[in-house]
Order: sequence, then C-alpha cells, then structure tokens
Amino acid sequence: MVGNYIRTEEYKKDMSEKLKGRKITWGNKISAGKKRIKLSEKTKKKMSESHKGISHPNMSRKGSKNPAWKGGRFRDPRGYISIYMPEHPYARRCYIFEHRLIMEKKLGRLLDPKNEVIHHLNGIKDDNRLENLCVMKRGEHTNQTEPYKKKIRELEEIIKRNAKYDTVREEFPEWKMVFSN
Repeated sequence: MVGNYIRTEEYKKDMSEKLKGRKITWGNKISAGKKRIKLSEKTKKKMSESHKGISHPNMSRKGSKNPAWKGGRFRDPRGYISIYMPEHPYARRCYIFEHRLIMEKKLGRLLDPKNEVIHHLNGIKDDNRLENLCVMKRGEHTNQTEPYKKKIRELEEIIKRNAKYDTVREEFPEWKMVFSN
C-alpha cells in the first residue's frame, strides 16, 4: 500500500516494463541515474556542529549589520515610505511609515493607530513634507478623499480629450481657427 491506495500486481508489472533498462536503486550510491556522495559519520558530525543554531549566516545579523542593509528606508508596494525603527511602539516588523513619524514629532505625541490616519493633501504618498500632511479621524479620511478621487478622474478625462486636440493643432497648423478657444 502506497499512500491511500494499493498497487496491484498488474500495475507493478506495467511499471517494471516502462522502467526497464533504467538504473534506479534506492539507498545506494545511485538514485534515478544521479550519483550521490556517501558522507562519513565524522563529516556529518562536523557539518552538524558548524550549522548549530544558525538557519542562515545573514539571518542572525539585524539592521545595519546585515550585508543586505540599504539604509533602513524603503518604498512599500503601495507607495508609502517606511523607516527602520524597531523601538517604536507601533512598528510593524521593525518599520513605521515616515509620514506618521513626521506628524508624531510635530504633535509631540504618539498617534492612535486605530483612530488617527495621516492624509496626504496632494495625494502623493511619498510626499511627506509637513505642509502636505494632516491628521484625520479614520472615518473622516474616507469621506474626505472620495469626492477628490471623482474630480481627479473627471479632470484626467478632460486632459486626455484635450491631448488629442493638441496633437491635431501641431500636425495641422492651417486649422488653427477651427480649434481656437
């Protein structure tokens, strides 16, 4: 029985015919045609001792001691800037958003992560200038941004339409009177 099913004699004969001529032995030096090196007990013990307590050589080195360190500042997939600050009480995996740090410094207190959010006034998520940030209650932020998003979509459509006319103006200057504002 292998797994949850039983191999019949017919199945075994069929498989032995298909595998005829191949070198497949288990537990020896040859496995599925590839050579395996047999290690001595002494070598196995040395390898075991050398790897004790270390999953990966760089995993034990945190922060600036890790060779993959890039300064502790990165842009997350949503476009926000994160700063390495493991001592911050609201840090997630040792990182906190830069805009939250800037606002906390200005206010002189910690922001409530459940009720307070930082709104980027110009909508650019990595523009963390103090004049571009404001603190809002979580519910207010959702209500505040929705009308702006709708207006931005409308303006983008107007720009797309006008871009078509601009290319026509450049290509056919003699039609200037038709497209003049």
